[in-house]
Amino acid sequence: MIPLCLGAGVNGLRCSGTKSSGVDYFSLRREYGRELFLIGGLDVEILSRGKEAIRKEITAKVPSLIESGGYIPMVDNRVRENVSFQNYSLYRALIAEFAEGRSGLGKNPSH
Repeated sequence: MIPLCLGAGVNGLRCSGTKSSGVDYFSLRREYGRELFLIGGLDVEILSRGKEAIRKEITAKVPSLIESGGYIPMVDNRVRENVSFQNYSLYRALIAEFAEGRSGLGKNPSH
């Protein structure tokens, strides 16, 4: 399906429920390179699991996807009401650090 979309000029992809659907953004990046623009890919469920889960998910995915270009980091679904403001704030701060290159790409941000 993706090759057909690319052939028609649709070059962006944002998947909901990437964990449950088995969509792997790293595999997509390897297969299609920067030809396919990626949005999301972060499991929204991590936001309700706590600070360490948030750090782990973001540091495992965001640095290399940003470095490869053509990627906007965000959770793969809408944020639910069970997510605390503190967890959401940490998520946004970590994304901002990686996006702005302040985290050292790959180092654990100091939150």
